[in-house]
Amino acid sequence: MQEAFAIAAVFAVTMLLWVNVAVWKFRRPGWAVPGCVLFSGLPVLCVFGAWSTPLLQQAILLFLALAVVYIPRRGPAIYHVASVLIALGVWLVPLWGAIAQDRRHTEWREDNPFESIADRVPEVRSSDGDRPTVGAAWSEMEYEIDRGSPGSRRSSLWAIHQDRTYQFARAMGFGAVRMLGMKANPDHFAPEFVPSIPQADEYVPDLVSLGDKTPADRVAGFGKMHSGVVLDFVNPNGWGYVKSRTQVAGFRPHRFGRSPEVIDRWAVTRVDLIGLLKHDKPAVYVSELLPRMDKLKDAPTREVDAFEAEGLRAVRKGDDLFARGTDKDARMVGAIRSVTQCVECHGGQRGDLLGAFSYRLTKLEAVK
Repeated sequence: MQEAFAIAAVFAVTMLLWVNVAVWKFRRPGWAVPGCVLFSGLPVLCVFGAWSTPLLQQAILLFLALAVVYIPRRGPAIYHVASVLIALGVWLVPLWGAIAQDRRHTEWREDNPFESIADRVPEVRSSDGDRPTVGAAWSEMEYEIDRGSPGSRRSSLWAIHQDRTYQFARAMGFGAVRMLGMKANPDHFAPEFVPSIPQADEYVPDLVSLGDKTPADRVAGFGKMHSGVVLDFVNPNGWGYVKSRTQVAGFRPHRFGRSPEVIDRWAVTRVDLIGLLKHDKPAVYVSELLPRMDKLKDAPTREVDAFEAEGLRAVRKGDDLFARGTDKDARMVGAIRSVTQCVECHGGQRGDLLGAFSYRLTKLEAVK
């Protein structure tokens, strides 16, 4: 950035001198026009990034100001003063903005330093017995995550941590266009509001028996419900900039941002997270709130019950859902699998089982 600014400043000063000499020596404003064209057009062709814009602005305003030269007797003197003021105004505004932006970026960088998540997020080992599997629901989730990536907080974190010269060299386009998309969005660094959503009901281990069957027409709705829950929980908008597992900046914990959606009049009354990576055997986090990783760090755990154990056996074999229930109540275990975007932090491979959700569901018609 400094080199581009220095070269652009040389062109700006040369342009200013050219037009003033033309007006003072030749008394003909027309002689100044080639200087405006030469010293503003050439930098654009040479691609000086964002600093090409002030050059063009200076050229246009110096050209328009040539009209004052025709004022009797004092016209050239007025132009000399006006041209200097124009040049100062055109350059001080972007320069001040660049200094302020660098200051903001420094503050944001200090608030979101690189840190290692190797200890916080144990790496998945595909040899644990889980069979990697990827169904249509996970491919759709990858699409939803990618769809929200442009202009995301992750790209803002990338912008403040990567060297600007390196960014510019790799950018496509020319002139000021090359800097588009490299600016951090201030909205991405505002404090995050995370709602504390209470569980709607208490844990009931024997709500349904393993012998109860879930009607086939209910499976699609439960699958849609589970996909929405997982996407909300992983919180793609809170993901940070990841260079490696030991260099991650600004990652916000996985958490629920809203209550699970009601599907076909079935409502989720409880969601418990089953952890598989940080414990020797599966453990269910006990919380009065919908799971939030920042709150579950020191939360107590319990062993999986008979239903959850059977559900885990099913998802380990490749199923995404294991559900049983009656016409009024149901329980479900839903897999949380690694999609492409998860691998860079969690390791392993696409389709690995990262954990599971244990659900309790109730038909709203049965609620009095």
